[in-house]
Amino acid sequence: MSNNMETPARLSNKILAYFCVYYVALALIIDHNGKFSLSPNHFRLVFWFAIPAILFLLTFFLAKNRDEILHWLDVRAISRKEWYVASALMACLVLVIAVIPTVPSLADYYKPGRINFSHRFFWLLAWFPGWELMHRCLLAYHIPRSLPKYSWLLIPLFEGLYHFNKPWPEMLGMFAWSGVLTFWTINRKNACLAILAHLVLECLLIAYLGLAG
Repeated sequence: MSNNMETPARLSNKILAYFCVYYVALALIIDHNGKFSLSPNHFRLVFWFAIPAILFLLTFFLAKNRDEILHWLDVRAISRKEWYVASALMACLVLVIAVIPTVPSLADYYKPGRINFSHRFFWLLAWFPGWELMHRCLLAYHIPRSLPKYSWLLIPLFEGLYHFNKPWPEMLGMFAWSGVLTFWTINRKNACLAILAHLVLECLLIAYLGLAG
């Protein structure tokens, strides 16, 4: 009897899992091929912010245990030891940014002094929250439950492919970095530190582009 009652919940989770996976794949293709003639920021606002936010709310309201969903964004669940480890990893990101001038393809792509800070802020705001909701919360929550064989592959693959049109060291680096964040997030069932680490990386890159040179 209990198994029959749980079937609709499992089915809805599986449908959401498949939908999120296919949605991200489709959004990546559209992002790299025209963006439906939208401006880049408008596209990101709709496809990487608004729609992921709706899917997150849908996941929350359909969840059998909503506290489990909220735990993914609960900073209080992070232990002091985890903060120390995460701080050390994020400090290493400074070294990653420092490597940019020494790699020809990265140095050519990321030229310091060519950035408008206010524009970059809205650029970050347009996609970052929704991107993290989709990858660090939705995919990391649904995939292990409905597609367990692909738990450690799909999210790094998507984030690596998003950087496909950028220098290959960045694409490979993002694949590896996303693998670390994905492992941490799924293992701890909490996305806060992974979101913070990604935000620190983006802010360091913005600082490099605006202040270096």
